[in-house]
Amino acid sequence: MNQQNTKLTPQIYKAIFNQAGAIYPPHKTFNGCFCRYVERRIDRRNDQSHDQPVDFMRSTIRRRGIPLIAAILSSWLIFPAHPASGQFNVVHAPARVHTGQTTNFYISIDSSIRFDGVYLEIPEDWKLEHVTLVSESGHVSDVSFRPLDAFSSRYQLIPTRRFTDKGRVILRMKAGGLSGPSFFRITPFKSTNRSFENSIELLDALSLRHDVRVNSERKAPGNLVLELPPNDFQPRVISEQDMSAPSAFTTEFWLKTASSNAIIISTWDGKDESSYPLELVLDGVGHLVFYRGVPGEHRSMRSGVPVADGMWHHVSVTHDGDARWSRMYVDGQASDSLYHQSPLSIQNATELVLGGRHVELEPQRPNTNSFTGYIDEIRIWSIARDQQTVRASMHQHLVSRAGEVEVISFDDGYSWRSDRVDEKALVVLSDLSYYESIRDFDVNLEVSSVLLTWRGVDPNVAGYGVERSDDGMNYSEIDRMDTRSESTVDRGNSSFQYRDTAIPGSVAFYRIRQFFADGVEIVSAVVKIGMGTEDPIESGSIT
Repeated sequence: MNQQNTKLTPQIYKAIFNQAGAIYPPHKTFNGCFCRYVERRIDRRNDQSHDQPVDFMRSTIRRRGIPLIAAILSSWLIFPAHPASGQFNVVHAPARVHTGQTTNFYISIDSSIRFDGVYLEIPEDWKLEHVTLVSESGHVSDVSFRPLDAFSSRYQLIPTRRFTDKGRVILRMKAGGLSGPSFFRITPFKSTNRSFENSIELLDALSLRHDVRVNSERKAPGNLVLELPPNDFQPRVISEQDMSAPSAFTTEFWLKTASSNAIIISTWDGKDESSYPLELVLDGVGHLVFYRGVPGEHRSMRSGVPVADGMWHHVSVTHDGDARWSRMYVDGQASDSLYHQSPLSIQNATELVLGGRHVELEPQRPNTNSFTGYIDEIRIWSIARDQQTVRASMHQHLVSRAGEVEVISFDDGYSWRSDRVDEKALVVLSDLSYYESIRDFDVNLEVSSVLLTWRGVDPNVAGYGVERSDDGMNYSEIDRMDTRSESTVDRGNSSFQYRDTAIPGSVAFYRIRQFFADGVEIVSAVVKIGMGTEDPIESGSIT
């Protein structure tokens, strides 16, 4: 009779050793300790499986006793089982998007099994816009896709060349108009012929599901950004500051895009005989690349993570000519650095161009590497700023100061000049906020009250309002805290708490509203708490 293979779970190990303990009473103590050890090791290796006939293990215990089976299990724990034949992993993807947002999801491939294509299942109101395959060697190729019959939310992805054992797939998708929890799933398949007709073998063991929450889009009050539409924006000079003369500079800005192979800003005219201090581009997979060069030599550094994922990112590039270091920061974190063994002599007078190079300024010349997306708060400094100063001001509005910094913003009262804007570019409200939300918002049920705690990190906050609801829709303010009497340092690094003694019923919803001196208000996430459970926080949900 064939024996059935069963995955060895901690429960099975306990059953085996309990049976062995009944046969060999002297080993009961060892039995319990070793079971706990095995269980801990299995929990650590929860991504692997090891199938063995359980009946065989039991018979071995009866014949040889605990010492032998302990040796067998120890060898299994010390020498891991063979890894899974292959898998997909999400390596860079947001957990939250807003309605209508275009986002790139980066999926890694690590498989010993070659497959021919992928089935992709997405939410019904989402749209698949583009698919890119990146091989382990860095070769980038487009992947064709087609919807399956009668299933507009299911696609078949077929690359021009076979999927290799290692690489990445980039899925560009646009979220629909429905908010709430969503997910997408990818499942590879093999085919015996290239027609993919009646010859599909699904590799369900390699399937991947990624959960993402869709929130309603909320515009940040009072903040205008520059939108560059696809293929329509003509490059424009945005700064006449000569960046070739000083030995140090910093260029920083906010950007939001899902495009690739695009020039964001440049001081190069595209001619091989010209030198230039700065060019920032998006490569074929959405990483930020900095170039600086002279005739015959171009030096570069590259961000460690993609920035073209459809989310807002703050990028900053600094150059210190005396120290010979160039550095790149993404969202205030060090991303790459470049040491110049020899200085580059930049002779050309270099103006800063947005969306292309100087050679593309002519109206009749097509811009083949146009940047598509949003950009805001461009700053050109005459110094090489360090990481601490970059992080300290990235969430603040600044104004130009002669000889120190030129600020190119798009809000009324700032230094943007309308004659620099291409007529096809738009200045629009966005979801980029320069106000920081509260951190570590928590709600705890006590004996006769509910305790709310949070941490304030924005030094410009003027006060907090505590709001409560019994249905999650209609909120009322139950108290307000004025923080204007505190110093800006304290307001930017303070912990707050509020105790609600008027518990309304079995369920309550809480949120914190931040008030700023300029009239802006920001509402926190909502925490739902149940009053009648043993662990109300665990039973609640954060939205």
